Amino acid sequence: MKKIFTYDKYKLTLYDVCSTIIYNDEKIKNRLLNILPLEDYIFINSDVIPFNISVKKYLELNGFKMNLIPYFNLQTITNKIISSLDLSSIIYIKVLSALSSNEGIVIFDNVFTYLSDEQKQIIKKYLSENHIIYINITSDIEDVFMTKNLMVLTESGVAIEGKTEDVLSEEKLLKRLGFNLPFIFDLSLKLKSYDLVKKTYTDVDGLVSALWK
Repeated sequence: MKKIFTYDKYKLTLYDVCSTIIYNDEKIKNRLLNILPLEDYIFINSDVIPFNISVKKYLELNGFKMNLIPYFNLQTITNKIISSLDLSSIIYIKVLSALSSNEGIVIFDNVFTYLSDEQKQIIKKYLSENHIIYINITSDIEDVFMTKNLMVLTESGVAIEGKTEDVLSEEKLLKRLGFNLPFIFDLSLKLKSYDLVKKTYTDVDGLVSALWK
């Protein structure tokens, strides 16, 4: 399946692959959301759910499979009131409840920037294991590795797209567009130039492990 949406200067192509769309201006994101038929997707944003009910009750009401509590490391917070949790936990719970149906393409609107690395990796693993296609819309360059495909969206439209690491290799273009490289990726590039590592890395654990070898 392929869907193409057009809006003014934009021509946005969405394929059945997981992709990240990065932007650096809220107006660009708002225009993007206006051209996407959100009713056709599972749309998850970072708005907080200030509910005075327990995590367990909220998940049950949203059809969450309770046998997945250990998978998502929820054992310590299931009986806590949602409004008493920290921001990352509240958004984490919101994401998990929205994913309960396992049906359709998921759009994340600036969600991962609020989650811990552990939470992000658990969600990424779950999405992969259940073959769920998702689009990660973000303004945070550190979250581009949530998918293997990356699209850079500017006021003029799609500036560059392709495999995430291929797009990031266009450092001069990205900086001209107002984007820096992800910290660990950038650091590993510099270390590679001094022959301290043999390849680029996208996560701190992988880079540290390589440096210790």
